[in-house]
Amino acid sequence: MRAIAEEGRGLVIYEHQEGRGIGLMAKLRAYALQDKGFDTVEANHALGFASDYRDFALPAAILRDLGISRVRLLTNNPHKSRALIDAGIEVVEQLRCEAAPNPHSLPYLRTKKEKLGHTLTLLRHGSVDKPTRFLDEQRKEITKRLRSGSSLRVSRKQFKSCETDA
Repeated sequence: MRAIAEEGRGLVIYEHQEGRGIGLMAKLRAYALQDKGFDTVEANHALGFASDYRDFALPAAILRDLGISRVRLLTNNPHKSRALIDAGIEVVEQLRCEAAPNPHSLPYLRTKKEKLGHTLTLLRHGSVDKPTRFLDEQRKEITKRLRSGSSLRVSRKQFKSCETDA
């Protein structure tokens, strides 16, 4: 949203496609497998699903209906760019939108980069390969979110890692 605000114009198209198109209940089963050490792609495959079932035809149709034939696309997913190009929308530029990984998101993001082709750098403060401690700001943000009633999904493995990092 910050990039759109800085540009002074833009469009967000949100498609509700939970779990890369496998649905909420299947995604919950995939999460259980991820807690046992599967990565996100392996979990989908173990459940009999493809890596990604999403279809990006609807966003292309929305763009066409709005008279938009050229876009600068904010995404890390090359399949989204390909879907728009295949639908006749010119992708003038694909702009990465990436948050700095933390010790808990890094394996997931690495899987997205290596197995799904996402254009991620995986850069952060410190080494990419060696987890760093949470910054105080991150801890404060997590505490704030929990106090406001939000929930966070943390596996036992991640919890133990947090204990040793503290």
